[in-house]
Amino acid sequence: MMEQDLINERMAKLGDLIGGKKLGRKDTTRYIWSACMNCGKERWVKLFKGKPRNIRCHSCVSKDRQQGSNNSKWKGGRVKDSKGYILIWANPTNTYYKMHAHSYILEHRLVMAQHLGRCLKSWEIVHHINHIRDDNRIENLKLHTMSDHQAITILEMENKKLEARIKKLEMEIDGNK
Repeated sequence: MMEQDLINERMAKLGDLIGGKKLGRKDTTRYIWSACMNCGKERWVKLFKGKPRNIRCHSCVSKDRQQGSNNSKWKGGRVKDSKGYILIWANPTNTYYKMHAHSYILEHRLVMAQHLGRCLKSWEIVHHINHIRDDNRIENLKLHTMSDHQAITILEMENKKLEARIKKLEMEIDGNK
């Protein structure tokens, strides 16, 4: 069978082999015309150690993928992001699910929402009073509008600068004694 005929999916037969370049891919890996073991859909599959890399098609794998605690990689649904905030996995049946981003809710927003008994609006900001992002006790959280939160942040930064200046002056005074 000619290479061009193999590329034409209507002509390919189960078990036919072809190089990645012939399929218009950048790699030189070999591919095999294979059928999904679940639905029977035929497609080109990359070979790995002489065997098809995937025995099921993408849509069959997606259907079977377990979410939440049913997933084999489940670690409790509580993770810390790169900025230090805690994220909680939310099941679609959760009352507060509409506050999610990719099935996770920021824990401090969830704690405040549960305290208020309602979902938070997108413009409502939950402020950590002690600035510790993973301290999500209700007594450490305060609800603000965006403009209020910005004003508080500016005042806190100015306060820090003044405290540093006072400390420097006190050290200079102590050094002169």
